Amino acid sequence: MRGKIFSIVVIVMLMMGLLGCASTSTVNTAMAHTVSLGSFKTLSVDVQTKVEDSEKEAKTFREILTSELKKRNKMEVIDGNQQTQLNLSATITNLNKVGGASRIFLGALAGQASVDVDVVLKDAKGNVVSQFAVNGKSSGGTIFAGTTDQALEKAAAQIAAFMENGK
Repeated sequence: MRGKIFSIVVIVMLMMGLLGCASTSTVNTAMAHTVSLGSFKTLSVDVQTKVEDSEKEAKTFREILTSELKKRNKMEVIDGNQQTQLNLSATITNLNKVGGASRIFLGALAGQASVDVDVVLKDAKGNVVSQFAVNGKSSGGTIFAGTTDQALEKAAAQIAAFMENGK
């Protein structure tokens, strides 16, 4: 009898390790854009974090976001403190980290990485053009699931898509 119970537990654990959920992301618009985003030619990106001990992830997120914006948008993304027509300010408000080591040792039990980001777009005069929040989640539920970087990539892709579509 104990052998059967042990076998069932092992099978259930294996199934949990192989079945999982896909990575996702969402956008919640708090304030729709007041002018067409297509009217802006230059963009600066600023990333902050309100989450303790997440400066490394904020830096990584800025790099991923800048790269994604450069690929997908018609605006020129300018690095540094130069004057731009539009400023994107992204603030990480929540971060659930899942690293590679956790994924290897804990597999599906490490959970899903996720990030919540509040985004404010301001014109050169400081007027708010748009405001929205994004959520990025890694895939989860398997030993092959994603890590924090995948959640950051999903959130950055949503921001770039919002900018690209102008909505």
